[in-house]
Amino acid sequence: MRRRSAIVVSGPLEPFADGFQVLLAERGYQPSSVEKRLRPVAQLSRWLGEHRFGPKELTESVVEQFLDEVASGSRYRRRTAGSALRQLLGYMRRLEVVAVPEPVAPSGPDELLMAAFGDYLVRERGIWSTTTTVRDYQRVGRLFVSAAVRPAGGWSGLTTAAVSQFVLGQCRDRSVRWGRLLVTALRWLLRFAYMEGHIGTDLSAAVPTVASWRGAGLPRAVDAAQVRRLLASCDRRSGAGRRDYAVLVLLARLGLRSGEVAALRCADVDWRDGQILVRGKADRQERLPLPCDVGQALAGYVCRGRPRRDNEHLFVQLRAPYTPLTAHAVRAIVARAADRAGLARLGAHRLRHTVATDMLAAGAPLAEIASVLRHRD
Repeated sequence: MRRRSAIVVSGPLEPFADGFQVLLAERGYQPSSVEKRLRPVAQLSRWLGEHRFGPKELTESVVEQFLDEVASGSRYRRRTAGSALRQLLGYMRRLEVVAVPEPVAPSGPDELLMAAFGDYLVRERGIWSTTTTVRDYQRVGRLFVSAAVRPAGGWSGLTTAAVSQFVLGQCRDRSVRWGRLLVTALRWLLRFAYMEGHIGTDLSAAVPTVASWRGAGLPRAVDAAQVRRLLASCDRRSGAGRRDYAVLVLLARLGLRSGEVAALRCADVDWRDGQILVRGKADRQERLPLPCDVGQALAGYVCRGRPRRDNEHLFVQLRAPYTPLTAHAVRAIVARAADRAGLARLGAHRLRHTVATDMLAAGAPLAEIASVLRHRD
């Protein structure tokens, strides 16, 4: 039987307290954590009554006003209360007590143009709309509009000299990585502007290249001894260790991207046929063979490490509310493993590059390596 919380919620939110408590328990929160999240709800309910707000008037801005007045003394207290109240808002929206806010439409010609540019990148270039790539390209686009298009009197006044000057000015004293991002985004923006009729000439060819030595930007491969140290750093007696070990094996043996590991679902692992479905860029889905050691690592995590929760994603947080891992969380797993193993900080993509390097050293043709890594080219 579920233990009723000792926290008493009175005021406008009282009718929703029991249902919210049930929701938290279903998401795996322990009774002490449930009470910790009910406490700011009780405080908010009293505050709403004092300010004569009803449940339907609860919005993000009202919550922020409450936090500023009541929970402003402690950063930890504000963060904990804010997390609980965001969960409460979501719960009340599902009950249709609180209205779902309308998405903010882009306003002004520049923002409308950037929104259309983002749609073009997803539709024509096959870039994931959920990644930061589109936002990064739009950020470069806004910078170009403010620094080059407006001073030229509009798109029709752009010249090749203005494009070159913009690139040179933005790349001065900046990293090579930033320069490559800038010129790639700018080329696609200029092609988009030409296709949409904003400029009469395709100026993408006027974007200069970023000087660098061939191969200088390639990540260095991780040698076999370092990979073994990474894997050995995982304490496979714990759920966290089994999960981290399975993530590292997928990266080091199959060369998956961090986003691809995060996107894996339980149904994607075909245990009977020994295959795994990988959801790659542009939502491409491809099946890869499931090597024995990878299957054993996944089985160890699923059987003895993964929380018993109704979640279709394979890799989830080990504590409530058991949300799916993100690509950032996968990269953090690699970084923590490197720290435990006493290695220099390395990224998840270096393990993917290691797979390609090992295959090349073993004499595999480039076409086979491209197939395994799911490259178009």
